Formats: sequence, structure tokens, C-alpha cells
Amino acid sequence: MTKKFLTILLFLPSLLFAQIDSLKGEIKSIREELIFLDSTKQNMKLLSSEGDYGHYGFSSPEFTFSRFNSWWFNTPWVHYLNYLRNYDNAKNLVEETWYYKNEKTLEKINYKYDDHNNLIQKKTALDDTTFHVTSSYYDDSNLLLSSISYSSFRPVSMTTKVIHTMTIKS
Repeated sequence: MTKKFLTILLFLPSLLFAQIDSLKGEIKSIREELIFLDSTKQNMKLLSSEGDYGHYGFSSPEFTFSRFNSWWFNTPWVHYLNYLRNYDNAKNLVEETWYYKNEKTLEKINYKYDDHNNLIQKKTALDDTTFHVTSSYYDDSNLLLSSISYSSFRPVSMTTKVIHTMTIKS
């Protein structure tokens, strides 16, 4: 009994005063930049000519976040993040900008939503003339019906994917 009590007393402060990693309130934007004082430690690179985001480069926010989490917690390497995210009143991500270390824009992503907060368009722009767009279409029940993607570097080629079809019998 005494052993259990001492164990509880030992861990109680860490439970009561633990940092909660969450954002509350009306979030309009989030700006995050990780800077390491020892530049030789960050960004695993095989060649000296590789960019700010390391050997794999920057392929998407999702890939960069997953790689960051994996490397940060499971390897001795560190990794680089530098972005700004803007949200609307419904807490939908509406704009995401990723930066190089010199603060020049790497990639800008704009998101559009319908009245039911369904993502209807995602436009990724690398510069003023290079972009990729995915548009999504929903039925009256807010189920994704299809999506279509096109790019400035392949303007004629369009990819359509049917996600959900429904037949109603009367």
C-alpha cells in the first residue's frame, strides 16, 4: 500500500503540470520556424548541393511533417520546418506557405471549402506560372463523389477519380 502511494506521489506532479500541446481559441494563423544554432547538425544531406529541406527535399507538407516527426523522435538527426498557416472562422486551413531559410517562398497552397466545410479545391503554386490543382465534388450528403487534378506542366492531361457512387431505388 505504501509503495503504491509513493509511486502515485512521485508521478502526480508530472501529470498535473504536464505541457498540453494544443491550441485553443480563435486561431487565425500559425507561424513555425525551427532554427538550430549548430547548422552542421540539421538536415541530413548526402551532397553539399542539397537544399534547406535535406536529402529528400520538399515534396509536400504531409511528407515533410511525417518525416520531421519520425526523425525528430527516432534518430539523432534533426530537421527543418518553416511555414505559415492561415485559418478561416470555421478553423479550416485556407492558406499554407512554406519557406526556405532565407525566407523566400518555396511553395504556397490555397484551400477552398464549400458551405459545409468540405474541401473543394487545393491549389499548390511553386511560382506564378507553376501550379497543381485538385478540385473535389460532393453529393447532397457531403460524400465525396469525385476529384479532378490538373497541373500547369501538364495542362492537357487531366486525371479524374470517382470516389463514391450511389443508386437510389424508388
